[in-house]
Formats: sequence, structure tokens, C-alpha cells
Amino acid sequence: MLPYLKQFVTLEWHLGRPALATDDASNTLRIHLDWSLDELIGVYLGDNAPDTFELRQEDVWLEIRGSRGTLTLTRVRRR
Repeated sequence: MLPYLKQFVTLEWHLGRPALATDDASNTLRIHLDWSLDELIGVYLGDNAPDTFELRQEDVWLEIRGSRGTLTLTRVRRR
């Protein structure tokens, strides 16, 4: 199995939770990745796939916010 595949699947699963949250539910979470999967998920969900894509191994801390179908991913510094 590709070393980043499990993290990609986990990230994709976590993206659905805040996107479905209501105002009454928690809609923010933080996640740590070992790869630049935030960029890959942007390509995956977007409508502008590049001809090539280079996945980098790096520490990435993401804050994921969502509510009622909206979703934002922001890289944050580790606290």
C-alpha cells in the first residue's frame, strides 16, 4: 500500500464531517498529515487537474472548518 493512501482516505472522511455539521454541532477539527495531502485533496475535489502533480513528504497541520455544505482547509502552525 502506498504510504500516504491511508492518510488520504482519513482526510477525505474527516472532510465530510464538518461539511455536514449544523450550527449546533462542532464544525472545526485539526489533523496532522505526513504528506502534502491538502494540495492533493484540492486537486481531487477541484475542477482543474494539472498535467502532473508532485506529492511531497512534509509535516502538515490542517484546520478544517465547515457548516451546511461549506468547507475550508487552512494550514496552521503546530502549537
